[in-house]
Amino acid sequence: MSRQGGLRSPGVRLALLGGLAGLLSSGAHAAGGVQVALGDGNDASYLRLLLLFASVSLAPAVLAVLTSFARIAVVLYFLRAGLGSAEVIPNPVLIGFAILLTACTMTPTLSAIGKQAAGPFFAGRISLAQAALQAEKPLRDHLQRRARPEDLRLFSDLGARTVRGSQPSLATLAASYVLAELRTGFVVGSLSICHFW
Repeated sequence: MSRQGGLRSPGVRLALLGGLAGLLSSGAHAAGGVQVALGDGNDASYLRLLLLFASVSLAPAVLAVLTSFARIAVVLYFLRAGLGSAEVIPNPVLIGFAILLTACTMTPTLSAIGKQAAGPFFAGRISLAQAALQAEKPLRDHLQRRARPEDLRLFSDLGARTVRGSQPSLATLAASYVLAELRTGFVVGSLSICHFW
């Protein structure tokens, strides 16, 4: 695996370490890194702390559905069921394999996020808010390429708003992407299991 791709790419580091940066802010501040100000002990500061912990706990779920992990995991579970080897291949092995395949398939998007957002952020050239805006374009492109137009219309009709004119919101793109990935995973999994019957 190349030095720019896989687990060494800045995009993967941003995805894995982004949520933990707030928790490590005291040590990072001494080194000139990330700082999280929670306030002076009033109710708003407690709410900020609660939101920080909620975002850290929800980050794995968001990463699982906004990457190809869901599709890969569904296909692997179908293959395991088709082989009739539920006890031979344990869940941690399937999940680990799905994570590795996801890292391989997401390398172009994560590399773009690393070059445009994570690298400048970790170098201290841009703020976290600017990094989030820079990361949105590669993520939006990734979601847009794999979302089906029918799903985009469905979620737009369900009330998700659009931004910048006719461009769908990130929430609409994410919901459409998840639906398309699950649909693809079930189709590929169903077709692959037919070979075992």
